[in-house]
Amino acid sequence: MPKFDKASLAIIVILIFSLGFGIGSNSELLASLPQVGVQAMVIATLAILFSIAFVKVGKKLVTKQ
Repeated sequence: MPKFDKASLAIIVILIFSLGFGIGSNSELLASLPQVGVQAMVIATLAILFSIAFVKVGKKLVTKQ
């Protein structure tokens, strides 16, 4: 892991704080967070389910040979 000096660490902290402040002050974005959260949960669940399904199919194909 690269060593950051104090100046670059301070700049990163300031950037993260300003990003959080910008998101927190946007009421339209905060109002849409529940919908975005549900969509993210659906996408993550489907990705996990399809990953499991493809691994099972791939395992069956490999063991047949």
